This record gives sequence, C-alpha cells and structure tokens, in this order.
Amino acid sequence: MAIVVAGSEILTTALASSIHFLLQNPESFKILLEEVHSSFSSEEQITSASTTSLPYLNAVLNETLRMAPPFPGGLHREVPKGGAIIAGYAIPEGMTVSVPCWSMFPSASNFTSPDIFVPERWLKDADSKLESEQVEMGDKKEAFHPFSLGPHGCIGQPLAWMEMRLILSRLL
Repeated sequence: MAIVVAGSEILTTALASSIHFLLQNPESFKILLEEVHSSFSSEEQITSASTTSLPYLNAVLNETLRMAPPFPGGLHREVPKGGAIIAGYAIPEGMTVSVPCWSMFPSASNFTSPDIFVPERWLKDADSKLESEQVEMGDKKEAFHPFSLGPHGCIGQPLAWMEMRLILSRLL
C-alpha cells in the first residue's frame, strides 16, 4: 500500500512540475519535444527501455526533481542504539535525522543559479561546453538524491523513473 500511495503522489507532483517548468521555459520544451519526436515514429515505440536513453528527457526530469522535489522533507531515520557519527557530528541514539531535499537542492552552495530551470546541467556529454561550464561554476551533483539513498532510500525509485519517462514521452 505504501508503494502505491507514495508512487502515485510523487509521480503526479513530478509530472505536473515538469509540465509547469517546460511551459515556463519554451526553449527547453522545444528541445525535449524535438528529442521525443525524432526518437519515435509511433507511440508503440515509446517503452520503458527506449526512453532510458533520451538524455534531454532525463535532464528535464532531474532538473524538475531538483527544483520541485515531490518529497521535500527527506526520509526520516532513527539513530541506532549507541549513537552514530553523521557528517562529523556525534548524534545520540533514538534521535530522528533526515536530509531534506528542500534545503539541499535550491541552495547556491550546491547548485549554480539554483532558481533557474537549466536541464543542461544534467547532460553528461563530455564535449558539451555547457557541462564543463556548469562543473566550473560549482554544481555539486553529489548533493542530489531526490529519492534518498542508501539502504533506506526509496525502493520504488526505478518504477518512478520508468513511469515519469513513459508518461512524459507519450504526452509529448
């Protein structure tokens, strides 16, 4: 039940946010539309496997999750018996800890121009001038974990990615 409820709410929020950002950024919308239209000649060709290799689609979804994380509070964890050292700090047992996306993703200490929708920051093309500029400008992509990470990360992440790619591609 948790997977169905969490999956539907997060998916709906992420897709609505993607559409919002694409409509607010016509150049990004045009690039994504061209990528989808040039990759598929029919809706039947749009599958979970065929959409994973669309770089701009993935970049748009990553940037959407960065700017409007559907689960902004982070997944809460209880510090185990005996306490733990987290990020160099001693945390006593029984405390609840989390890393909220909402404070990490829009932070200028993690992302250059954090309030601007820039899907290109997620492109991994080694020859891309923009990618090298983004790295030089200081984007810390290791701070980006919209589904949390580690053993307590979201177990539905692969399903969510598949659904986001399929629905947005088919919609376009």
